Amino acid sequence: MGTKFDFTIMDEVLKKAAQDKTGEMSSLINDMILLGRKAGHGGFDLKEIAAVVTLGYYVSREPELENMVKFLLSKTQPIDDYLN
Repeated sequence: MGTKFDFTIMDEVLKKAAQDKTGEMSSLINDMILLGRKAGHGGFDLKEIAAVVTLGYYVSREPELENMVKFLLSKTQPIDDYLN
């Protein structure tokens, strides 16, 4: 890897997940790591992966963006449906 990875953020995320009694946060971390790995192997660079995940975050905060995401996803024909 060309740059150094900052594990301090991961430490904070893992501490947060350890406090989650439902296990949902651990599951989400697992999904994000595996999808990020898949995207990296699939040819996406870090900025592209960050842009896509950031869009998902903003949609979680501003549901009116959901129509735009649904449109974008209809163009990419995703295999897995992560929109609920």
